[in-house]
Amino acid sequence: MDVFQGKASGQSYARQSTPTTDSLQAMITQTEQGIGSLVFATGHGRIKCNFLSLLKQGDHLIASRFLFGNSYSPNDNPRKFGIEVTLVDATDVNNVIAGQTR
Repeated sequence: MDVFQGKASGQSYARQSTPTTDSLQAMITQTEQGIGSLVFATGHGRIKCNFLSLLKQGDHLIASRFLFGNSYSPNDNPRKFGIEVTLVDATDVNNVIAGQTR
């Protein structure tokens, strides 16, 4: 229970931490001479983390409406944090520009 609640170190759930991902993160950090690394099990996990790390309440995200079907779900999450999401036909720059005024 303490590991799952973050009160103790260790692995409790494969989507949060495993010895394999811990090792990979350590190797990437060392190779890049960084201070830390994160790896994700899915591309959607990485995308959602980026959105929620970079955007804040009151921001406006404009994305292509031609996203892969499952990509729409992460676009609903920013709305829960007060981030406006506009999906446009991004094959025409005028639609992207028009999306800025919504």
